[in-house]
Amino acid sequence: MSETFTEDFADAIKEVEWDFSSPVFRSTYADYADPQAMAKFGRLGIPCSSPDKAVNLGIESVSRKFKGGEGKPELFIFRNCKKTIEQIKSYQWEKVNKNAMNLKPKSDQPLKYNDDTCDALRYVIHTTTQTITKPWKGVVQPKPDRRMFGTSHR
Repeated sequence: MSETFTEDFADAIKEVEWDFSSPVFRSTYADYADPQAMAKFGRLGIPCSSPDKAVNLGIESVSRKFKGGEGKPELFIFRNCKKTIEQIKSYQWEKVNKNAMNLKPKSDQPLKYNDDTCDALRYVIHTTTQTITKPWKGVVQPKPDRRMFGTSHR
């Protein structure tokens, strides 16, 4: 992630009136594969945490939000999120290799192509789900305001 790109993101985050001291605000998540970006966000005054990047469990977390409880979805993607919609529609699992010399079982991993927004969605949904369902020892954590993640209220 370039310096300018990180600064642009930090500026955009700062434009929103977040209450960083609120128990509802969780964190800005950054890929721990890019520690320089995480450090840069910190220097720019943005609290930054590493997400839980579990692939299959994360996909299950997102799927549960799309399905919701009692048949009512808890996650909505707005029409103007064109790149996210495009990437969700094109999300694919790795194909079976039917080479006669090398029969491989179907992979349980998604194809790593054009999936940045899907990964970001998975990171935030799965990480916040883990935080809610597995609270830190001795700490009472309220559920986040669902509007923050584009999810519905019950």
